[in-house]
Amino acid sequence: MRKKPLVAILLAVILIGSLTSCILEISKGDPTEEPTTIAAVATFTSQPLPATSTPMPVPPTETPAPPSDTPAPSPTPAVTETPLPPTIRVTADILNARSEPNVDSEILTKLEQGTMLPVLGRNVAGDWVMISLSDGQEAWLAAEWVESTIPVQTLPVKEVLPPTPTPVPATATPTDEPTSEASPTPLPAPVLLSPSHEQTFGAAGPQELTWNWAGTLKSDQYFMVTIAYPHEGAIWHDVHWLKEKMFTPPDYLRDLITNDRRCQWNVAVMRQTGTGSDGAKVGEPVSGTSETRVFVWGN
Repeated sequence: MRKKPLVAILLAVILIGSLTSCILEISKGDPTEEPTTIAAVATFTSQPLPATSTPMPVPPTETPAPPSDTPAPSPTPAVTETPLPPTIRVTADILNARSEPNVDSEILTKLEQGTMLPVLGRNVAGDWVMISLSDGQEAWLAAEWVESTIPVQTLPVKEVLPPTPTPVPATATPTDEPTSEASPTPLPAPVLLSPSHEQTFGAAGPQELTWNWAGTLKSDQYFMVTIAYPHEGAIWHDVHWLKEKMFTPPDYLRDLITNDRRCQWNVAVMRQTGTGSDGAKVGEPVSGTSETRVFVWGN
């Protein structure tokens, strides 16, 4: 095992000696020649470069579009038509709006021709309709004097409630001092002028019945003349509302009066509160009734 280093050393010595001899031989050559310079060439052992990682291309990201100032149109809602409520139109010149569906009830207001109001219903018979006034108050109108946008019989039936009874106040304990209650003073009664009591007329009858009155009639006040006459064993009445202080009995009475043909008549002042189903005025007295006189209408 020790022979190998010796051989290597020996070979190195031989190699060094050979090189020295070559150098010397060269130095003994032609003196004119310029010495040759042996340039040592350095050799480099190339070593592999370390591997570098190649970056993978990054896919481009999508740039978000800037928000638009114009908002997206919203869907238009569907338009639903609301049905119009039924209404009535007044056809009479002046029509009374009443608290109940009858001619004896209170008049709430008067409506002019052409007035249009919502209609709420009808009574069972269908001859009165319930309406709503401009202030929201409910009232009744005679159906024959209105036009409805729908048939009256198709309106709902409205129940007529009885009026709420007015509570009676407790009776006060009487005291020693008398108390007086103020009551309205009635207007004076008319005074009959002609004909005189028990006056007899021929077949033409009395031409005029006249009277006087100390007051002045207001726009809703009238003289009510009542003639009571016999007709086949019964007493019939002929009534007239007037603004004048005189009245001519109609000729048709001559044929209706029978028996003893004695007629009674008197006069009172009335305030009109409405109109009956037959178109006649109705109301309440505002004065006393005059005396009752008799005249005989001959035939």
